[in-house]
Amino acid sequence: MKKRHAIPVAIAISVMVLSAIFAASSCDGVTDDVIGDQQVCVGALWGFVYDTNDLPISGVHVSIADGQGTAVDSNEVGIFFSVAMNTGENIEVKLEKDGYATITKPVNLTEGIITTLPVRMKAVERKLKKPVNEDLDETLEDGSRLHLPAGSLVDENGNDADGQMEVNITGFRSKSKDMLATPGKFVGKSSEGQEAKIKSVGMMDVNLTSGGQKLELKPGQSAQIDLAVPPGTAEEGDVIGSWYYDDAQQKWIQQGDCLVELNETGDGLICSMEVNHFTIWNGDEPYPATCVKGRVVNTYLKPLAGVTVQTEPENPDSMDYFQTQKNGRFRINMEKGSKNNKMTFTYYDNKKRKNITASRTENAPDKEVPITEPDTECKDLGDIDIYGGGGTVGEIGPTDNADGGFEIPDNLCVTADQVVDQVKDVACGG
Repeated sequence: MKKRHAIPVAIAISVMVLSAIFAASSCDGVTDDVIGDQQVCVGALWGFVYDTNDLPISGVHVSIADGQGTAVDSNEVGIFFSVAMNTGENIEVKLEKDGYATITKPVNLTEGIITTLPVRMKAVERKLKKPVNEDLDETLEDGSRLHLPAGSLVDENGNDADGQMEVNITGFRSKSKDMLATPGKFVGKSSEGQEAKIKSVGMMDVNLTSGGQKLELKPGQSAQIDLAVPPGTAEEGDVIGSWYYDDAQQKWIQQGDCLVELNETGDGLICSMEVNHFTIWNGDEPYPATCVKGRVVNTYLKPLAGVTVQTEPENPDSMDYFQTQKNGRFRINMEKGSKNNKMTFTYYDNKKRKNITASRTENAPDKEVPITEPDTECKDLGDIDIYGGGGTVGEIGPTDNADGGFEIPDNLCVTADQVVDQVKDVACGG
Protein backbone atom coordinates (compact mmCIF):
# COMPACT_ATOMS: atom_id res chain seq x y z
CA MET A 1 0.00 0.00 0.00
CA LYS A 2 1.25 3.46 -0.88
CA LYS A 3 2.20 5.43 2.23
CA ARG A 4 0.12 8.57 2.83
CA HIS A 5 1.63 11.76 4.15
CA ALA A 6 -0.02 14.48 6.19
CA ILE A 7 2.34 17.21 5.05
CA PRO A 8 1.13 18.52 1.66
CA VAL A 9 -2.43 19.50 2.59
CA ALA A 10 -1.87 20.34 6.24
CA ILE A 11 1.23 22.44 5.62
CA ALA A 12 -0.51 24.49 2.98
CA ILE A 13 -3.05 25.59 5.56
CA SER A 14 -0.61 25.82 8.45
CA VAL A 15 1.57 28.22 6.49
CA MET A 16 -1.39 30.60 6.39
CA VAL A 17 -1.87 30.35 10.15
CA LEU A 18 1.73 30.61 11.21
CA SER A 19 2.51 33.47 8.85
CA ALA A 20 0.69 35.72 11.30
CA ILE A 21 3.34 34.92 13.91
CA PHE A 22 6.12 36.03 11.59
CA ALA A 23 4.21 39.12 10.54
CA ALA A 24 4.50 40.38 14.11
CA SER A 25 8.22 39.56 14.31
CA SER A 26 11.39 40.55 12.54
CA CYS A 27 12.22 38.10 9.78
CA ASP A 28 15.93 38.47 10.40
CA GLY A 29 17.36 35.35 11.94
CA VAL A 30 13.99 33.59 12.29
CA THR A 31 14.39 30.02 13.49
CA ASP A 32 12.14 27.27 14.83
CA ASP A 33 12.48 28.93 18.25
CA VAL A 34 10.07 31.66 17.16
CA ILE A 35 7.30 29.09 17.08
CA GLY A 36 8.66 26.59 19.56
CA ASP A 37 6.92 23.25 19.91
CA GLN A 38 3.41 24.52 19.36
CA GLN A 39 1.15 22.45 17.16
CA VAL A 40 -1.30 23.77 14.60
CA CYS A 41 -4.43 21.79 13.77
CA VAL A 42 -7.03 22.39 11.11
CA GLY A 43 -10.47 20.94 10.59
CA ALA A 44 -11.65 19.14 7.48
CA LEU A 45 -14.91 18.30 5.76
CA TRP A 46 -15.55 15.09 3.82
CA GLY A 47 -18.88 14.42 2.22
CA PHE A 48 -20.86 13.41 -0.82
CA VAL A 49 -23.60 15.09 -2.82
CA TYR A 50 -26.60 13.16 -4.12
CA ASP A 51 -29.75 14.35 -5.86
CA THR A 52 -33.28 13.60 -4.70
CA ASN A 53 -33.24 10.39 -6.77
CA ASP A 54 -30.19 9.02 -4.90
CA LEU A 55 -27.80 9.69 -7.81
CA PRO A 56 -24.37 11.29 -7.22
CA ILE A 57 -23.77 14.82 -8.51
CA SER A 58 -20.35 15.75 -9.85
CA GLY A 59 -19.01 19.28 -10.24
CA VAL A 60 -20.75 20.74 -7.20
CA HIS A 61 -18.72 23.68 -5.92
CA VAL A 62 -18.31 23.35 -2.14
CA SER A 63 -17.01 26.32 -0.14
CA ILE A 64 -16.68 27.10 3.56
CA ALA A 65 -17.84 30.44 4.99
CA ASP A 66 -15.75 33.55 4.35
CA GLY A 67 -13.28 31.65 2.20
CA GLN A 68 -11.75 30.03 5.28
CA GLY A 69 -11.05 26.70 3.65
CA THR A 70 -10.14 25.03 0.40
CA ALA A 71 -13.01 25.37 -2.07
CA VAL A 72 -13.44 22.18 -4.09
CA ASP A 73 -15.71 20.52 -6.64
CA SER A 74 -17.29 17.13 -6.05
CA ASN A 75 -15.88 14.33 -8.18
CA GLU A 76 -17.64 11.90 -10.50
CA VAL A 77 -19.15 9.93 -7.60
CA GLY A 78 -20.19 13.05 -5.67
CA ILE A 79 -17.33 13.01 -3.10
CA PHE A 80 -15.68 16.19 -1.88
CA PHE A 81 -12.95 16.96 0.66
CA SER A 82 -12.03 20.40 2.02
CA VAL A 83 -9.57 21.59 4.66
CA ALA A 84 -11.03 24.26 6.96
CA MET A 85 -9.17 27.08 8.72
CA ASN A 86 -12.11 28.09 10.87
CA THR A 87 -13.50 25.51 13.27
CA GLY A 88 -16.38 25.63 15.71
CA GLU A 89 -20.13 25.25 15.68
CA ASN A 90 -22.44 26.19 12.81
CA ILE A 91 -19.78 26.94 10.22
CA GLU A 92 -21.60 27.68 6.96
CA VAL A 93 -20.94 25.42 3.98
CA LYS A 94 -22.29 26.48 0.57
CA LEU A 95 -23.01 24.07 -2.28
CA GLU A 96 -23.76 25.32 -5.78
CA LYS A 97 -23.94 24.01 -9.31
CA ASP A 98 -25.65 25.31 -12.42
CA GLY A 99 -28.97 23.52 -12.86
CA TYR A 100 -29.45 22.93 -9.12
CA ALA A 101 -30.84 25.04 -6.31
CA THR A 102 -27.97 26.48 -4.24
CA ILE A 103 -28.09 25.55 -0.56
CA THR A 104 -26.15 26.29 2.60
CA LYS A 105 -25.67 23.95 5.53
CA PRO A 106 -24.32 24.81 9.00
CA VAL A 107 -21.81 22.22 10.26
CA ASN A 108 -19.76 21.65 13.40
CA LEU A 109 -16.05 21.47 12.54
CA THR A 110 -13.49 20.27 15.09
CA GLU A 111 -9.73 20.84 15.04
CA GLY A 112 -7.84 17.74 13.95
CA ILE A 113 -11.04 15.93 12.93
CA ILE A 114 -12.53 15.03 9.54
CA THR A 115 -16.22 15.87 9.80
CA THR A 116 -18.76 14.34 7.42
CA LEU A 117 -21.54 16.03 5.48
CA PRO A 118 -23.84 13.86 3.38
CA VAL A 119 -26.06 16.27 1.47
CA ARG A 120 -28.66 16.34 -1.27
CA MET A 121 -29.43 18.94 -3.93
CA LYS A 122 -32.60 19.47 -5.94
CA ALA A 123 -32.48 20.03 -9.70
CA VAL A 124 -33.96 23.30 -10.93
CA GLU A 125 -37.48 22.56 -12.09
CA ARG A 126 -38.16 25.47 -14.40
CA LYS A 127 -35.33 27.21 -16.29
CA LEU A 128 -36.12 29.81 -18.94
CA LYS A 129 -35.35 33.27 -20.30
CA LYS A 130 -37.94 36.03 -20.16
CA PRO A 131 -38.05 39.77 -20.90
CA VAL A 132 -38.00 41.76 -17.66
CA ASN A 133 -40.79 44.03 -18.93
CA GLU A 134 -43.28 41.15 -19.25
CA ASP A 135 -45.36 39.44 -16.56
CA LEU A 136 -43.82 36.23 -15.25
CA ASP A 137 -46.41 33.54 -14.51
CA GLU A 138 -45.08 30.00 -14.12
CA THR A 139 -46.83 26.91 -12.76
CA LEU A 140 -44.82 23.85 -11.69
CA GLU A 141 -45.88 20.24 -12.14
CA ASP A 142 -47.44 19.93 -8.69
CA GLY A 143 -49.51 23.12 -9.14
CA SER A 144 -47.17 25.49 -7.27
CA ARG A 145 -47.11 28.87 -9.00
CA LEU A 146 -45.08 32.09 -9.20
CA HIS A 147 -46.62 35.34 -10.43
CA LEU A 148 -44.44 38.42 -10.89
CA PRO A 149 -45.80 41.66 -12.44
CA ALA A 150 -43.80 43.28 -15.24
CA GLY A 151 -41.39 46.03 -14.25
CA SER A 152 -41.07 44.88 -10.65
CA LEU A 153 -37.32 44.22 -10.55
CA VAL A 154 -34.08 46.07 -9.87
CA ASP A 155 -30.46 45.00 -10.26
CA GLU A 156 -27.84 44.79 -7.49
CA ASN A 157 -27.24 48.55 -7.72
CA GLY A 158 -30.92 49.41 -7.32
CA ASN A 159 -31.40 50.35 -10.99
CA ASP A 160 -34.50 49.28 -12.90
CA ALA A 161 -33.82 45.96 -14.56
CA ASP A 162 -34.25 45.70 -18.33
CA GLY A 163 -33.56 43.29 -21.15
CA GLN A 164 -33.69 39.52 -20.72
CA MET A 165 -33.58 37.72 -17.40
CA GLU A 166 -32.72 34.13 -16.59
CA VAL A 167 -35.36 32.44 -14.46
CA ASN A 168 -34.66 29.44 -12.20
CA ILE A 169 -37.56 28.09 -10.14
CA THR A 170 -37.33 25.01 -7.94
CA GLY A 171 -40.18 23.43 -6.02
CA PHE A 172 -39.65 21.29 -2.92
CA ARG A 173 -42.42 18.81 -2.11
CA SER A 174 -43.34 17.97 1.44
CA LYS A 175 -43.34 14.29 2.42
CA SER A 176 -40.56 13.53 -0.06
CA LYS A 177 -36.76 13.48 -0.26
CA ASP A 178 -36.96 17.08 -1.48
CA MET A 179 -37.05 18.06 2.19
CA LEU A 180 -33.50 16.71 2.58
CA ALA A 181 -32.25 19.09 -0.15
CA THR A 182 -33.21 22.25 1.71
CA PRO A 183 -31.02 24.68 3.67
CA GLY A 184 -30.51 24.64 7.42
CA LYS A 185 -32.04 22.39 10.06
CA PHE A 186 -35.72 23.41 10.01
CA VAL A 187 -35.26 25.75 12.95
CA GLY A 188 -37.57 28.74 12.69
CA LYS A 189 -37.87 32.09 14.41
CA SER A 190 -41.49 33.23 14.59
CA SER A 191 -42.69 36.80 14.09
CA GLU A 192 -42.77 36.98 17.92
CA GLY A 193 -39.10 36.01 18.10
CA GLN A 194 -39.66 32.49 19.46
CA GLU A 195 -37.50 29.66 18.13
CA ALA A 196 -38.93 26.23 17.39
CA LYS A 197 -38.69 23.29 15.03
CA ILE A 198 -40.94 23.69 12.01
CA LYS A 199 -42.39 21.36 9.38
CA SER A 200 -43.19 22.25 5.80
CA VAL A 201 -46.18 21.96 3.49
CA GLY A 202 -43.94 22.96 0.58
CA MET A 203 -41.19 25.33 -0.58
CA MET A 204 -40.16 27.32 -3.63
CA ASP A 205 -36.74 28.72 -4.53
CA VAL A 206 -36.69 31.63 -7.00
CA ASN A 207 -33.47 32.88 -8.57
CA LEU A 208 -33.61 35.67 -11.17
CA THR A 209 -30.49 37.07 -12.86
CA SER A 210 -29.57 39.36 -15.73
CA GLY A 211 -26.06 39.83 -17.08
CA GLY A 212 -24.65 37.88 -14.13
CA GLN A 213 -26.37 40.15 -11.58
CA LYS A 214 -29.00 38.94 -9.17
CA LEU A 215 -32.36 40.68 -9.59
CA GLU A 216 -34.60 41.62 -6.68
CA LEU A 217 -38.02 43.14 -6.17
CA LYS A 218 -38.24 46.91 -6.04
CA PRO A 219 -39.04 48.41 -2.62
CA GLY A 220 -42.80 48.31 -2.19
CA GLN A 221 -43.28 45.63 -4.86
CA SER A 222 -44.35 42.06 -4.20
CA ALA A 223 -44.71 38.75 -5.99
CA GLN A 224 -47.19 35.97 -5.36
CA ILE A 225 -46.12 32.42 -4.56
CA ASP A 226 -48.69 29.64 -4.37
CA LEU A 227 -47.37 26.44 -2.80
CA ALA A 228 -49.19 23.20 -3.59
CA VAL A 229 -50.39 21.62 -0.33
CA PRO A 230 -50.17 17.80 -0.16
CA PRO A 231 -53.45 15.99 0.67
CA GLY A 232 -54.09 15.62 4.39
CA THR A 233 -51.57 18.32 5.34
CA ALA A 234 -53.97 21.26 5.80
CA GLU A 235 -57.57 22.24 5.20
CA GLU A 236 -59.14 25.04 3.19
CA GLY A 237 -59.20 28.22 5.25
CA ASP A 238 -56.20 27.34 7.39
CA VAL A 239 -53.63 30.07 7.94
CA ILE A 240 -50.00 28.87 7.87
CA GLY A 241 -46.83 30.84 8.51
CA SER A 242 -44.73 32.12 5.58
CA TRP A 243 -41.00 31.71 6.21
CA TYR A 244 -37.81 32.49 4.30
CA TYR A 245 -34.34 31.12 4.97
CA ASP A 246 -31.83 33.64 6.34
CA ASP A 247 -28.23 32.51 5.68
CA ALA A 248 -26.79 34.90 8.26
CA GLN A 249 -28.98 33.61 11.08
CA GLN A 250 -29.05 30.03 9.72
CA LYS A 251 -32.75 29.93 10.51
CA TRP A 252 -36.12 30.19 8.84
CA ILE A 253 -37.64 33.59 9.59
CA GLN A 254 -41.39 34.07 9.64
CA GLN A 255 -42.69 36.95 7.57
CA GLY A 256 -46.46 36.97 7.44
CA ASP A 257 -48.79 34.08 6.71
CA CYS A 258 -50.22 32.19 3.79
CA LEU A 259 -53.87 31.27 3.31
CA VAL A 260 -54.82 27.72 2.36
CA GLU A 261 -57.36 27.87 -0.45
CA LEU A 262 -58.51 25.98 -3.55
CA ASN A 263 -56.30 26.24 -6.63
CA GLU A 264 -57.61 27.66 -9.90
CA THR A 265 -58.83 24.28 -11.15
CA GLY A 266 -60.52 23.44 -7.86
CA ASP A 267 -58.89 20.02 -7.58
CA GLY A 268 -56.32 20.78 -4.90
CA LEU A 269 -55.17 23.19 -2.22
CA ILE A 270 -52.54 25.89 -2.33
CA CYS A 271 -50.90 28.02 0.33
CA SER A 272 -50.84 31.53 -1.17
CA MET A 273 -48.36 34.15 0.05
CA GLU A 274 -47.12 37.61 -0.94
CA VAL A 275 -43.32 38.00 -0.79
CA ASN A 276 -41.17 41.14 -0.97
CA HIS A 277 -37.82 39.55 -1.81
CA PHE A 278 -36.55 36.40 -3.49
CA THR A 279 -34.97 33.55 -1.61
CA ILE A 280 -36.32 30.13 -0.74
CA TRP A 281 -39.84 30.50 0.72
CA ASN A 282 -41.58 27.95 2.87
CA GLY A 283 -45.06 27.32 4.23
CA ASP A 284 -44.46 26.01 7.75
CA GLU A 285 -45.98 25.38 11.10
CA PRO A 286 -44.07 24.94 14.40
CA TYR A 287 -44.49 21.55 16.02
CA PRO A 288 -44.04 20.29 19.60
CA ALA A 289 -40.49 19.00 19.69
CA THR A 290 -38.77 16.39 21.78
CA CYS A 291 -35.26 14.98 21.59
CA VAL A 292 -32.99 11.98 21.87
CA LYS A 293 -29.32 11.95 22.73
CA GLY A 294 -26.50 9.46 22.79
CA ARG A 295 -22.87 8.78 22.06
CA VAL A 296 -21.48 7.41 18.78
CA VAL A 297 -18.72 4.83 19.31
CA ASN A 298 -16.79 2.13 17.48
CA THR A 299 -16.70 -1.54 18.41
CA TYR A 300 -14.15 -0.79 21.17
CA LEU A 301 -16.45 1.88 22.67
CA LYS A 302 -14.15 4.68 21.58
CA PRO A 303 -16.16 7.87 20.95
CA LEU A 304 -16.17 8.96 17.32
CA ALA A 305 -15.91 12.60 16.29
CA GLY A 306 -17.06 14.07 13.00
CA VAL A 307 -20.05 11.73 12.62
CA THR A 308 -23.14 13.29 11.08
CA VAL A 309 -26.27 12.08 12.83
CA GLN A 310 -29.37 12.84 10.78
CA THR A 311 -33.01 12.08 11.37
CA GLU A 312 -36.09 12.38 9.24
CA PRO A 313 -39.74 11.41 9.72
CA GLU A 314 -41.21 8.45 7.88
CA ASN A 315 -42.83 10.95 5.46
CA PRO A 316 -40.36 13.85 5.51
CA ASP A 317 -41.73 17.32 6.15
CA SER A 318 -38.83 18.27 8.44
CA MET A 319 -35.44 16.94 9.50
CA ASP A 320 -32.56 17.53 11.89
CA TYR A 321 -28.86 16.71 11.95
CA PHE A 322 -25.82 17.11 14.19
CA GLN A 323 -22.07 16.55 13.87
CA THR A 324 -20.38 14.89 16.85
CA GLN A 325 -17.25 16.38 18.40
CA LYS A 326 -14.48 14.63 20.31
CA ASN A 327 -16.77 13.21 23.00
CA GLY A 328 -18.92 11.53 20.34
CA ARG A 329 -22.13 12.91 21.82
CA PHE A 330 -25.15 14.17 19.92
CA ARG A 331 -28.63 15.60 20.41
CA ILE A 332 -31.31 15.19 17.75
CA ASN A 333 -34.75 16.83 17.74
CA MET A 334 -37.92 15.08 16.58
CA GLU A 335 -41.64 15.75 16.61
CA LYS A 336 -43.12 14.68 19.92
CA GLY A 337 -44.75 11.26 19.70
CA SER A 338 -43.77 10.67 16.04
CA LYS A 339 -43.16 7.09 14.94
CA ASN A 340 -40.49 5.40 12.80
CA ASN A 341 -38.07 8.31 12.63
CA LYS A 342 -35.10 7.18 10.58
CA MET A 343 -31.73 7.96 12.14
CA THR A 344 -28.64 7.77 9.91
CA PHE A 345 -25.01 7.89 11.12
CA THR A 346 -22.34 8.80 8.55
CA TYR A 347 -18.64 8.53 9.39
CA TYR A 348 -15.48 8.74 7.30
CA ASP A 349 -13.00 6.13 8.55
CA ASN A 350 -9.72 7.63 7.42
CA LYS A 351 -7.65 4.57 8.35
CA LYS A 352 -9.78 2.24 6.25
CA ARG A 353 -10.68 4.87 3.65
CA LYS A 354 -14.30 3.85 4.04
CA ASN A 355 -17.60 5.60 4.45
CA ILE A 356 -19.37 3.93 7.35
CA THR A 357 -23.15 4.41 7.33
CA ALA A 358 -25.41 2.90 9.97
CA SER A 359 -29.11 3.44 10.47
CA ARG A 360 -31.91 2.68 12.88
CA THR A 361 -35.50 3.77 13.45
CA GLU A 362 -36.61 5.46 16.63
CA ASN A 363 -40.01 6.38 18.02
CA ALA A 364 -39.90 9.86 19.51
CA PRO A 365 -40.70 10.29 23.21
CA ASP A 366 -44.12 11.66 24.17
CA LYS A 367 -42.56 14.26 26.44
CA GLU A 368 -42.21 17.73 24.90
CA VAL A 369 -38.72 19.23 25.14
CA PRO A 370 -38.38 22.61 23.38
CA ILE A 371 -35.19 23.08 21.36
CA THR A 372 -34.12 25.83 23.74
CA GLU A 373 -34.10 23.40 26.70
CA PRO A 374 -30.90 21.55 27.75
CA ASP A 375 -30.44 17.93 26.72
CA THR A 376 -30.80 16.70 30.30
CA GLU A 377 -34.47 16.11 29.43
CA CYS A 378 -33.75 14.16 26.24
CA LYS A 379 -34.22 10.40 25.99
CA ASP A 380 -30.77 8.79 26.27
CA LEU A 381 -30.04 6.15 23.66
CA GLY A 382 -26.69 5.32 25.25
CA ASP A 383 -23.70 4.18 23.18
CA ILE A 384 -24.38 3.50 19.50
CA ASP A 385 -21.79 1.29 17.77
CA ILE A 386 -22.00 2.22 14.09
CA TYR A 387 -19.71 -0.69 13.14
CA GLY A 388 -22.22 -3.24 14.38
CA GLY A 389 -25.22 -3.45 16.64
CA GLY A 390 -27.73 -3.90 13.84
CA GLY A 391 -26.55 -0.98 11.72
CA THR A 392 -26.37 -1.24 7.96
CA VAL A 393 -23.11 -0.35 6.26
CA GLY A 394 -22.97 1.50 2.96
CA GLU A 395 -26.68 2.29 2.87
CA ILE A 396 -26.15 5.29 0.62
CA GLY A 397 -23.07 6.99 -0.67
CA PRO A 398 -19.61 5.66 -1.57
CA THR A 399 -18.08 3.00 0.69
CA ASP A 400 -14.71 1.56 -0.36
CA ASN A 401 -12.09 3.99 -1.72
CA ALA A 402 -14.13 6.80 -0.25
CA ASP A 403 -11.23 9.24 -0.46
CA GLY A 404 -12.44 9.81 -4.01
CA GLY A 405 -8.94 10.56 -5.25
CA PHE A 406 -8.56 13.57 -2.94
CA GLU A 407 -5.34 13.94 -0.96
CA ILE A 408 -6.57 13.24 2.56
CA PRO A 409 -3.84 13.43 5.23
CA ASP A 410 -3.52 10.94 8.06
CA ASN A 411 -3.07 13.80 10.50
CA LEU A 412 -4.60 17.27 10.45
CA CYS A 413 -2.08 18.63 12.95
CA VAL A 414 1.50 19.72 12.22
CA THR A 415 4.36 21.00 14.35
CA ALA A 416 6.61 24.01 13.87
CA ASP A 417 9.63 22.13 12.60
CA GLN A 418 7.55 20.77 9.72
CA VAL A 419 6.51 24.17 8.44
CA VAL A 420 9.04 26.80 9.50
CA ASP A 421 10.86 26.86 6.15
CA GLN A 422 7.62 27.16 4.20
CA VAL A 423 6.40 29.92 6.54
CA LYS A 424 9.62 31.87 6.02
CA ASP A 425 9.10 31.69 2.28
CA VAL A 426 5.56 33.03 2.56
CA ALA A 427 5.95 35.61 5.35
CA CYS A 428 9.52 36.70 4.86
CA GLY A 429 10.06 36.27 1.17
CA GLY A 430 12.44 33.33 1.50
